[in-house]
Amino acid sequence: MSGLWELFKQELRAIFLLLIILVVGVAVWHSLFIFQLEIWRIEFTFILNLIPLVIYFCLMFYLGWKSFQREWENNTIYSLLLLPKFTGELLGVKLLFNFAIYFLFSLASLLLIYYFYEGIMLEGVALLPLDFELREVLVRGYLAYIVLGLKVYILTQFAYLFTKLFAEFRIFIGLSTFIISSYLVIWGGEILAPLFTWLPELLFSNSSSLYWQWISQDLARLTATLGLISVFFIGSSLLLRNLLEI
Repeated sequence: MSGLWELFKQELRAIFLLLIILVVGVAVWHSLFIFQLEIWRIEFTFILNLIPLVIYFCLMFYLGWKSFQREWENNTIYSLLLLPKFTGELLGVKLLFNFAIYFLFSLASLLLIYYFYEGIMLEGVALLPLDFELREVLVRGYLAYIVLGLKVYILTQFAYLFTKLFAEFRIFIGLSTFIISSYLVIWGGEILAPLFTWLPELLFSNSSSLYWQWISQDLARLTATLGLISVFFIGSSLLLRNLLEI
């Protein structure tokens, strides 16, 4: 357990400066446009306040790729063998740390946006073709956002580890691996979703049975997608084990 905690602290030290920049930058960004609510059009400031959510998503590409690239660049990759016993634990701690950053920052921004822009969000939901409630849209949308961030991180990490098997064309191989694996997750999720239609509905609603059916299909697709993402997580563990010749 102490080894896992040491790895966790090592991850924090590696991106501490980035975290400080992110905290300060996002706080200034949100404050700047929230204070302009009485001056600028509310629709304009609302869109600008969504930009940090895009930044967090892009950050998962960076964190996934750098999670082990940093270890090889600093020649600390083999020292990791002195910490946890299994490569799955190494990957798990890195995933937990980086995903926590993504989750906490995005949740804070979303709650801030909801607090100041609930009115305009209600107007937007009213334009949707089905009988949605704002809380359902937010929960479903944020759940999709979280799963996409998780997928991006794990597949980017997998792509980087896969490139370590080759001596040349690593950028091309990494990009191709990410694109192909992303397609497999999306396509596989659609193919396997019918196997999980027995799962209960994801959210509550007073809408029609068609809406209930759509919710159920979404949960089935989500379960299938998470299962495929887990396969690539296991693949990353096997790749890392092979690279370190454990």
